[in-house]
Amino acid sequence: MLPDDILRKKGLRNERFWTREYIYRYLWIRKIPAWFDTWALLKSQYWPRGKLELLQDDRIRSLLPDASRIPFWQNTFVDAGIDMSGTLDRTTLARIPLTSKKDFLDLSLEEFTDTVRNPYFYRDCTSGSTGRPFEFFQDIHSELSLYGANERMIRTAGHGTRCHFITIRGHWQPGLLLANATYFYLRGYSSLQDRLSALQELIVSKRSKGIVLQVFSSTLLRLAQIVEDQGLQLHLRAVIAMGEGLSEKQRTYIERVLGTELFMTYGTNEIGRIGFECEHHRMHINEERLYIEITDGEGNRLPAGKEGKIIFTTFDNRVMPFIRYDAGDRGIIDGMSCPCGRTLRTIRFTGRSAEIIELPGERQVSLLHIAAAFDIYWNVVRQFQIVQHDPASFVIKVIPGPFFKEAHDKLEERLIRLLHPSVHITWDIVESIPEGPSGKAVYFVRAVKPL
Repeated sequence: MLPDDILRKKGLRNERFWTREYIYRYLWIRKIPAWFDTWALLKSQYWPRGKLELLQDDRIRSLLPDASRIPFWQNTFVDAGIDMSGTLDRTTLARIPLTSKKDFLDLSLEEFTDTVRNPYFYRDCTSGSTGRPFEFFQDIHSELSLYGANERMIRTAGHGTRCHFITIRGHWQPGLLLANATYFYLRGYSSLQDRLSALQELIVSKRSKGIVLQVFSSTLLRLAQIVEDQGLQLHLRAVIAMGEGLSEKQRTYIERVLGTELFMTYGTNEIGRIGFECEHHRMHINEERLYIEITDGEGNRLPAGKEGKIIFTTFDNRVMPFIRYDAGDRGIIDGMSCPCGRTLRTIRFTGRSAEIIELPGERQVSLLHIAAAFDIYWNVVRQFQIVQHDPASFVIKVIPGPFFKEAHDKLEERLIRLLHPSVHITWDIVESIPEGPSGKAVYFVRAVKPL
C-alpha cells in the first residue's frame, strides 16, 4: 500500500472500516491504522509541493460534498454559488465566507452537525483563551487521524527515536496517546510543586526509553523554576511546549535549566494538532490533515510573508466540519523552504502568550486554568474579560448565557478556589466586549503592576 492511498483513506486504510464501533472500541486495533498513518506521514513530509497540493485538493473534493448535507453548510454553499458537481479544490474555498465560533453559538445541534451518518462522536470545548467558551463536536474519524500527527511530532522531537511520551494535562485529550505514552494529570498550575515527586518517579521508571515531555508553556516555566531552585535533574530527551507562546529568553532559560531541547507545537482544541517544530525550530503545518490560509479581515488570501488571520479547513471531522474557520489567531506563512528538507509549509504564529495572574501570598495562576473554569460553564457565559485592579480584586465583564443567573454563584466559587480565598470578584454584565487591535478578543486586562 502506498502513502498516497493511506493519506487519501483508500484500500486497507478505509476509514469507514477502522471506525466501526465494534472495531474502534479496542485500543490495540486502533494501533494498526495509526501505524499506517505514521509511516505515510513520515514519507509525505518530504513530498514535492505539487504532490502535497494535489492531496489537499483531493481531500477538499471529498470534504465539501459531505459537508453540504449539513443545513448550515448547505445554505452557505448555495449563497456562495458553489456547485457540488463542479470543480472542487483549494480555489473553491476562496468563495466561501469566513466562519468562526460566533456562527454556531446560537444554532441548534441539527443545523451544524451530522450526527446521523456520524453517530460516534464526542463533545469538547475550546480553552476559552479568546474569552468565548465554545462547545464543539469531533467524530472518531478526526480522532484517528490525530494519532499519526502526534507520533510524527514526538519522533521529530526525539530526533527520529521513538521515545516514551509523557503529557501533562488536566484531563484526557482525544487522539493523543496510543502505546508507549503516559498521561500525567495536574489539577492546575499551582499544584505542580505538590506533584513533582510523582512526576520524577514516572520519569525514572521510563527513563531507559528516553523521555519526551509535553506540557503547557506556563507550567513548563514553573517546572524549570522549581528544578533550578531545588537543583534537580529530570533527564529528558526533549520537551514540547503547547498552548501558549514563549519568548526567546524563556525558551533559552527552560533549555538551560532542564538540560534538553525545547520544541513548540501549535494547536487548538477544535482543530487539533496544527503544526510541529522541526530540528531547525520552524513550525511545520500538518498539511495532510488540514489546509491553512492567511487572509485579511474580509477573507481575501494574502501571499506568503504577509501577516493576517489564520484560517483553517480540516479534512477529517465530518460530524462538525470546520471550513474556512477563524479561531482568532494571527500569523505568517513563510515563503522560504526549510533547511530540514520537509516540504510542509512553515508558519510563524503571533497569537497567544503565556499569561500568569499574580496573587497575594506569591501565588500564581495560569489564565489557561481560569479559562477552563469558564469552559465548564459554557452555557452560562458567552464571553468574558477579566480585569485585575489590585492583587485581590477582580472585575469580570461577561456577556451572559441563558443560565447565568442560576449558575453564576457556583462559577464564582470555582474561580475563587482557583485564584485565592481572599479575592473579591465583581461581575459586570455587558452587551459587548471590544476586541483588541489585532482582532483577537482581550480576555485579561492587568490594571495593576505584578507583585
